[in-house]
Amino acid sequence: MNTPCPISPRLRRAFTLIELLTVIAIIGILAAIIIPTVGRVRETAKTAHCASNVRQIAQACLLYANENRGRLIPMRNTDDANRTWRAYIAPYVGTTKKARGVFTCPSDPTNADAADTSMDVTGNVPSSYGLNSGTQYASSPDRLHQYGDNRSPSRTLEAIKQPTRMIMIVDIGCAASGASSTNPSAWAVDTNKKSNLGYAKFPWGGSFSPTDWSVWPRHSSGKTANAGFYDGHVRQVDLIKDLRDHAEGDPLCLFDNH
Repeated sequence: MNTPCPISPRLRRAFTLIELLTVIAIIGILAAIIIPTVGRVRETAKTAHCASNVRQIAQACLLYANENRGRLIPMRNTDDANRTWRAYIAPYVGTTKKARGVFTCPSDPTNADAADTSMDVTGNVPSSYGLNSGTQYASSPDRLHQYGDNRSPSRTLEAIKQPTRMIMIVDIGCAASGASSTNPSAWAVDTNKKSNLGYAKFPWGGSFSPTDWSVWPRHSSGKTANAGFYDGHVRQVDLIKDLRDHAEGDPLCLFDNH
């Protein structure tokens, strides 16, 4: 009767090593597939959270108007301790630290913390969002919001020509000096600048003002911003296709009251 030849310890160890290397390779492949997916899911969640913030702010601004005979919220009132629009909507969004989180986009690299300053006083707090600067100075034709003293109060809702097509509130940021005025994808946010007056510059004449507080592409890999419109709806806007390529006077412009 033949006796089975025992497997040598050396062969057993070699087989185990191959198995280990195979498992490591499989884990590496799975990680390469899963990690980017998790990152995309996380960014999608942040974008949705930001959109919710923008929607709440837009609705608060509209509530203010409805309770003030249709008159739009002041962007800044120099006759009222320089209070900005954020101070005026405080009663509608709440003044607790948690409530002030509505002014912070989770994708904002400056991590603006609206709880750092009392927005009940002036509203000049760190914020990830700004009102359309092209609507300020209500004394000018087609402008909407007060920016200055009470001699030029905000106009009423009826002055908005296309509320479904005009941006009211949007993601904002401020770039380091030397940023391109036409290529938002190349912008690098200036993390030293946080507190702002809550306005958003748009590409008037087809050129951005990135070193001022401008609409900022925080979403879709640096291509889009969340925007709230004067009818209360919110959607992402592409800084090139939706904004730069359709400047003021263009029938498709989203930031000019035309």
